[in-house]
Amino acid sequence: MPKVQTLVFGKGGQVLAVDRRRLMEIPFWLMTNQPNNAVTVPASQQSPLINMAVSGEGPAEVMSFATDQTAAATIMMTVQDGQAARQPLMNTSIHMGTLFGTGALPYRLPESLLVDENRFVTIQIQNLTAFPNVVRLCCGAIRTLAIVQDPKMERLKVRLRRKQFLSLPYWYTFDQRGYVELAGAATGNFQISIEDTAHFELHTLTALASVSLDDIDILIVDANKQEPLLDAFGNDSYWIPAPLITGVPGYPFKLHEPRFLECGTKLIVQVRNRNVGTNRLYLTLGGRRLVNRIWK
Repeated sequence: MPKVQTLVFGKGGQVLAVDRRRLMEIPFWLMTNQPNNAVTVPASQQSPLINMAVSGEGPAEVMSFATDQTAAATIMMTVQDGQAARQPLMNTSIHMGTLFGTGALPYRLPESLLVDENRFVTIQIQNLTAFPNVVRLCCGAIRTLAIVQDPKMERLKVRLRRKQFLSLPYWYTFDQRGYVELAGAATGNFQISIEDTAHFELHTLTALASVSLDDIDILIVDANKQEPLLDAFGNDSYWIPAPLITGVPGYPFKLHEPRFLECGTKLIVQVRNRNVGTNRLYLTLGGRRLVNRIWK
């Protein structure tokens, strides 16, 4: 939905005109600052820090993620605002197969991300394979051009920028490594820690496994409140096959109502591997990072 409506309506509903401010709002695709938008990562190596920045023609709101890559990889994303320290958009590196969709089915962000000439995204990619990996990223966005001086558009830019200091898109995965590995027919408990300085509003769940996601059962418990996030009949809790409550980036499992998790919450993810072989699970929780001073 555009921030500025195309048509100007009268009180009686009649169309009066086309709003010229729509000329300043255009679709935009944010790429890496690399030749041909190609990030080449040697086998089992990590790329250098790579920027994704716009020119000085006006800010853009990133709405979706898509990728084309030759092998599996994880990614760490941060946002750099001027000379300030880079702010992470995830608690640790996340498997790109749980976060980036395709051009036909992109991953739609739970919250838009503002970038401008002084605010840009920085990425670092880890190649998980023994072969060279060529990664091309594409972030779908809406751009507000700075071609004319318009007080209403300037107010819109200020409002978008102020919002980013209070709310950001953010992703959580397992603490430390970003994945868990279980031997055949094994069960384990693993933690996802919500940071102490910001709340988290959970919107989506995506997952993939190294062998088979169909053989993975999970149960998520709020350790602070000692209650499961996945309730069942009679307030009991049961193992749930992972494909029933997780999706893929183009089709993430989207909660009908976002789940609010207070800062400092510890989630215990109980994982059961029904496969006879070792199975590695990548699980990504997508949502909004909410600065806790809003409620103080």
